[in-house]
Amino acid sequence: MKRDKSLIQKSPEKIDLNKRNFIKKGVLGLAGFGSVVAFSKLTKAWSILGFGDGTTQTTAATGNVVGPASSTAGNLPLYDSTTGKLLKDGPAPGAAGNVLTSDGVSWGSAVPATSATPVFTKSYYSGNLTLTSAGALTLAHGLGVVPKLFQIFIKCLVAELGYSVGNLLVVSVTTDGNTDYGIALVPDATYLNIRMGAYSSVFIIQDKGTGGRVNITNTSWALVVRAWA
Repeated sequence: MKRDKSLIQKSPEKIDLNKRNFIKKGVLGLAGFGSVVAFSKLTKAWSILGFGDGTTQTTAATGNVVGPASSTAGNLPLYDSTTGKLLKDGPAPGAAGNVLTSDGVSWGSAVPATSATPVFTKSYYSGNLTLTSAGALTLAHGLGVVPKLFQIFIKCLVAELGYSVGNLLVVSVTTDGNTDYGIALVPDATYLNIRMGAYSSVFIIQDKGTGGRVNITNTSWALVVRAWA
């Protein structure tokens, strides 16, 4: 390995910057700052060896960046100038789940802000409703406005088709064009108006074990409706 032949001049104020021999040796004094820089023949880069205020800063080889004398492990590094080569110690990451924040001047870490206004403030639950072919239901939801979201289930009351008592199965309110099954749901600010399909089985579902389409037994299931506003 070659030895680094960088040179240091202890009295920079005496350096004649116009003398070619000093340039050749790779040592320069920075007038007015009491600083010394040296050129390394191995790294091919200039290094600042000392400032008049007693601090030091050493530059890295071309393409690398320069950091402070010390930093806190885990902190984010920030650019400290417009050169793209000088870094400074940045903000700490904070607690788990925190997000990086900015006030337009500096960076920090904070707990994520939450929405002051919840999407939903009211809800409605129908309980078990009887499934009746071609039947109609008018459910007073008490939300005071037209609900924003609905969810329709059928709840297993008697085990069949691979389902156990208490199982909730999400179903669609749409109907099959070839069969009169399913339900139609018309909401307003006061009621959920429901009309059930006239087919002998209000719903046709997938068998839990085989995936095949099968008719339910209406009395083995209950209709359950939920709504939010």
